[in-house]
Amino acid sequence: RHIAAMDAIERRHLIESLAGAEESRRGTQIITIALNILLLGLLVAAAWIRHRAMAARRKDVDRLRDLSARQEAIFDGATDGMLTFDPQGYIESLNPAAAGLYGYRPEDLIGRHVDVLSRDPPTPEEMEEFLARLAERPRGKPSRPQEFIAKRADGSSFTADVSISAVPLVDGLHFVAVIRDVTERRRV
Repeated sequence: RHIAAMDAIERRHLIESLAGAEESRRGTQIITIALNILLLGLLVAAAWIRHRAMAARRKDVDRLRDLSARQEAIFDGATDGMLTFDPQGYIESLNPAAAGLYGYRPEDLIGRHVDVLSRDPPTPEEMEEFLARLAERPRGKPSRPQEFIAKRADGSSFTADVSISAVPLVDGLHFVAVIRDVTERRRV
């Protein structure tokens, strides 16, 4: 009788334990399903946000490409000579008008110091001081045009008005020089 009573008690405990385990399993299953739905919702939201960000990025890249093409057309189509150089005075780019003005091919000037374009170049200290003053000007405000005696590739010279602007870029300050041959104007 005792053993039968103990078996009955154990059976009751086992049935209660199984019922509790089943209830716990169902609760865990509901939580798992809810978390999966939440995760799926987060993935959908992340995909939508990424799609929007990529669309905005494509639009920005297209806008920057258009702006770059427009500025390149202005740079290349300008009748005045234009060149860009780094803070140390090394030429980074020049337009066809500048190449023609000085009688060089663009690839012959890129990487060379701007001193090669002047008959009487300023000293490194004078150049550094001038560029430092330019850097303090409001963004895009060019220097007052100054006359220089420029030197062509063939050694001949001409009088040029040169105006220089500082251009702050991501990799630091760079400069744009606009050069105009004023020989004819001075002659007149």
